[in-house]
Amino acid sequence: MLQNIKKIFFEKNIDSDDSLDPKLAFAILLLEAGMMDGVLDDKEKATIDKLLSNFFELSNDETTKLIDEAIRTQSESNQIIHLTRSIKENFTENQRIDIVQMIWEVILSDGEEHIYEQNLMRRVTGLLYISDQNSGMARKRALKEISSK
Repeated sequence: MLQNIKKIFFEKNIDSDDSLDPKLAFAILLLEAGMMDGVLDDKEKATIDKLLSNFFELSNDETTKLIDEAIRTQSESNQIIHLTRSIKENFTENQRIDIVQMIWEVILSDGEEHIYEQNLMRRVTGLLYISDQNSGMARKRALKEISSK
């Protein structure tokens, strides 16, 4: 019992680490969105890879490393609040709207939109201080982007 109490107060936990890299937070959010329906399929993986590479202007190796780190870190935490705080503090409102669009692209890339994914987006947009109107427009842009491929 004493060990459990010590763990709570002394073990480093991603949820209490205020220095989470915003790139990593964004990558984790994309993975969360892709896996929200229970499966991260190849289309979602490819979409995440492309979005991270383009948004952060990363090489293939850098993108792979970021995704690998996001996968490892994601298993340690599923705290959407912590992830969105890092993004909110490090990106402008327009960048956050672009991020919402990219999350929609991941969600919609498999051709299905599940209720869990919709719930995630409501939480994320609220925590990023993105209006329903801007989220709706971002969703429409994501649909247009996907259909143009």
